[in-house]
Amino acid sequence: MTDNARTHAPRGLPAPPPLGAAALPPGTYAGQVVLVTGGGTGLGKAIAAEFARLGAGVVIAGRRAEQLAAACRELEAVPGAGRVAAAVCDIRDPERVAEVFDAAEAALAAPDVLVNNAAANFPCPAEDLSPNAWRAVVDTTLTGTWFMTREFARRHLAAGTPGSIVNVGASYAWTGGPGFAHSAAAKAGVKNLVETLAVEWGPYGIQINGLVPGLVPHEDMTADIRGGLERSAPGPKDA
Repeated sequence: MTDNARTHAPRGLPAPPPLGAAALPPGTYAGQVVLVTGGGTGLGKAIAAEFARLGAGVVIAGRRAEQLAAACRELEAVPGAGRVAAAVCDIRDPERVAEVFDAAEAALAAPDVLVNNAAANFPCPAEDLSPNAWRAVVDTTLTGTWFMTREFARRHLAAGTPGSIVNVGASYAWTGGPGFAHSAAAKAGVKNLVETLAVEWGPYGIQINGLVPGLVPHEDMTADIRGGLERSAPGPKDA
């Protein structure tokens, strides 16, 4: 290596961006409509807020009207936000799912982006899972995701328009999750939907991707998950 090369060789990685920095500039999604399930709380609301900041019209769907109304007020206050609408829906019911898309189109326009964030989950030893407990999680997390995905794709295929779907997954779709057999199995199904439909619908301009975030603290966390976070929080011994 020459002396000149040594002088100009990179010295490690660049510094990370400051906390709160955004990858995309405001207005990136101006003129587009994004539909987010489970958008009234937690991760879904945060996703909706970011799309609002990027200029998208946002439709949030969920089962609790009061949560959706409160979330709409927050989203409308996001700087740069486009129009915001809400639709009460149980995604386990395909007829209600169709109504959500009808409502989104009436309020704003046909959604360009669908974020399948809604899911159900609670810890339970596998041998103690009742049929109702199994169905409650699988029907929401997997079947509900499928109903939303299918309705979105049917409308875009009929119109000949491109679209984008994001399915929120979980790492234990790959690794398994003791105490969460119902949720892990459902999320493995969601993962496979991404892989299958990306190939099947890609030629028609419908993209589908999976997003696997870490645990996001929010107000609906179960007591055991909240307790685990508290136990793992940095304390004097970790300072």
